[in-house]
Amino acid sequence: MDLLVTVLRTRIVSVWQAVRPFVERERELRGEGGSGTYLSTFEELARLAADLPPEHVREQMAEARRRLSRRGLMG
Repeated sequence: MDLLVTVLRTRIVSVWQAVRPFVERERELRGEGGSGTYLSTFEELARLAADLPPEHVREQMAEARRRLSRRGLMG
């Protein structure tokens, strides 16, 4: 999961930015009972992705390449 968020970091954040107004409106329409839960997991994922510093992304990608190379899966 960490690697997936790392690789898709920019896309996750941009998708959340695009859908946020619609999600917030849907939460309003649903009322108190479900106001904070509609797509809250995706919102949290976007927050975590946005908080990843660029050096973390580079380090994770380098580590993934090293692991693949050790297994003989990279050319």
